[in-house]
Amino acid sequence: MRSVVVLLAGDSGDGIQLLGGQIVRAAAQSGRDVRTLSDFPAEIRAPQGTVSGVSGFQFRIASDAIHDPGARADCLVAFNAAAYTKYVGQLKPGGLLLAATEGFDARSLALAKLPADADLLASARERFRVLEVPVKDLTLGALAEVSLGQRDKMRARNMLVLGILTWMYSMPAAGLETELRALFRGDETNILAYKAGLNFAETLEVQDYRVELEQHGVERGTFKTINGSHAVALGLAAAAHQLGKPMLYSSYPITPASDILHELAKLQPEHVTVFQAEDEIAAVTSALGASFAGGLGVTASSGPGLSLKAEGLGLAVMTELPLVLIDVQRGGPSTGLPTKTEQSDLAQALHGRHGEAPLPVLAARSAADAFDTTLLAVKIAVECMTPVIMLSDAYIAGSAQPWRIPEVSELPSITPPRGSAGEELYARDAHGVRPWVIPGTPGGAHRIGGLEGEVGTGRISYEPANHQAMVTARAAKVQAAARLYGPLEIVQCCPDADTLVLAWGSTYGAVRSDMERRAAAGQSVDYIHLRHMHPLHPDLKATADRYRRVVVVEMNEGQLAHHLQGEWARPVESVCKTTGQPFTTEELAELWN
Repeated sequence: MRSVVVLLAGDSGDGIQLLGGQIVRAAAQSGRDVRTLSDFPAEIRAPQGTVSGVSGFQFRIASDAIHDPGARADCLVAFNAAAYTKYVGQLKPGGLLLAATEGFDARSLALAKLPADADLLASARERFRVLEVPVKDLTLGALAEVSLGQRDKMRARNMLVLGILTWMYSMPAAGLETELRALFRGDETNILAYKAGLNFAETLEVQDYRVELEQHGVERGTFKTINGSHAVALGLAAAAHQLGKPMLYSSYPITPASDILHELAKLQPEHVTVFQAEDEIAAVTSALGASFAGGLGVTASSGPGLSLKAEGLGLAVMTELPLVLIDVQRGGPSTGLPTKTEQSDLAQALHGRHGEAPLPVLAARSAADAFDTTLLAVKIAVECMTPVIMLSDAYIAGSAQPWRIPEVSELPSITPPRGSAGEELYARDAHGVRPWVIPGTPGGAHRIGGLEGEVGTGRISYEPANHQAMVTARAAKVQAAARLYGPLEIVQCCPDADTLVLAWGSTYGAVRSDMERRAAAGQSVDYIHLRHMHPLHPDLKATADRYRRVVVVEMNEGQLAHHLQGEWARPVESVCKTTGQPFTTEELAELWN
């Protein structure tokens, strides 16, 4: 096989996400391409054995380059009846069900609210290949000599399954064992369970379960498996290095943005100080204070936090100071679906501030791309002296892929605007950017605040014409940020296409795979994936005008489509959904033609 999709499912306490993360790292390090999708409940400890408490982790490994985690699974690993019930519809007919037998007993059926006489595995055999594994017995047997209670021993059952999957998908077992030893730091419990799973799989007489995947020709370099949150943290560390100034990352914990805070606290990169604020307003205003003092303030949140930060963003617009806000979108409104994905903060990012307060808005399209987009957000914030919003989402934050670590020489330069003594403190350069004058600069005393300032002097002014001039100047400065974009990237260009597909954010993987499928089937469709949400790329409208039909794909109720229709005064079709789950290529094939 050239590609395989595996879906792991069990209770939140079964270590599903850790299990998935380890197998994905092994796959990536063996030269395969990998994409993942995490799907877990919002509760810290969801009710055991219930369908609502099931945690899922889907991954796709391939011998060639891929862009999405796949649609339906070739293999479903179900730790209990609830997991099977929730995800059985995602297993392909004839696919493999790897079932932990103890998870399908009478107690498990009752917890999943299924009839006591239901024989799930018998019915499954009519539709799928079924491999029953006595995970509990194997785990306890492997740890018989370990002086732990049964409950503690059973925490290693995910490592036993890891051993089985390592053999099934031809992963480098020795390399993975080395990784596990580093992860568990001398604790042999999980290593013993992993080896037991490996031995169990190797002694199976039925070889049909083993899958051989070729290695594809990856580019040369040093690779790391990262998710979107890790990529943002690394992007901020790289940006601080390129800027050469202190950076304050100030954030209040909120799902799913908190992982950026955790990762930066763990990395402790040079020039970066991490601060956990007492609330969202304190987070954004302390970040702005850092920018006022001559460093760069960065903050992050999700939809509800973006609302609370709106006034702080307005102050950053008014004071014309650099600030980066990372919005990891989730299902809303309100608390909504805090662990599910959505792209419904776009309208708020574009317009959700009082007064005329435009600012640049960027959107990352994948875990790896989040690194580059973070660097661009910092570059625009500093070189244009403006707050910038970078949009990510829960899918990007939690999905993993191999990423080539760039050389420092490959990173973009970040050049702060002038701000030395003797300059005109309020004069704008050719792009409308004012100096970044640090407090304490000799001859640099100036007035700054939320009240409107007079053109050229900064003195407080209530004159109507002056306010109009300042509103116009700030908007023009934001529009001029497009000079830092580079050329418009057309992901797919087909001969004689009369339809242009536009998408943004984490829809990239599914949409690109769908576009490639359509092109292979002879359908001429061109595709552009937007990174620059505001201002739009200066070449985008002229490009779109060449097409009879423009179709926008996004995970909301048509926010970008409505925005473009208003900007361009032309019909724009919308393909959208708000289910909390990302698009699949199967869905897109059915949703539009």
